[in-house]
Amino acid sequence: LSECEMGTTLEATRAVDFNALFLDLVNQFSAGSYGDRVFACVLRWFLRMEFAPHLRRTILSELSEVLHLLAGDPVGDPLGYLAPLEKDEEVLRLYVAALSGGHLTM
Repeated sequence: LSECEMGTTLEATRAVDFNALFLDLVNQFSAGSYGDRVFACVLRWFLRMEFAPHLRRTILSELSEVLHLLAGDPVGDPLGYLAPLEKDEEVLRLYVAALSGGHLTM
């Protein structure tokens, strides 16, 4: 492999490793955290708009039944959760499902 190809492969591997680690983290919250406030705060951070939509999708889909355990004060500036506007249709669908199912409140 060329140096350029190796760099691309390494970045892809890191992304897969992080996504797997993030999914494990989210699943650990629902399996054994018992709504720990610090753990919830860490996960709330990833609902901010500065992070990739797939992270919000993971939290909203994997924790759909226990989203109320993430309730708490915003981490950082509250506008970080609102701007820029969400454009990912799946994330929007998951928010609507959580709100209409009573798992998430405003």
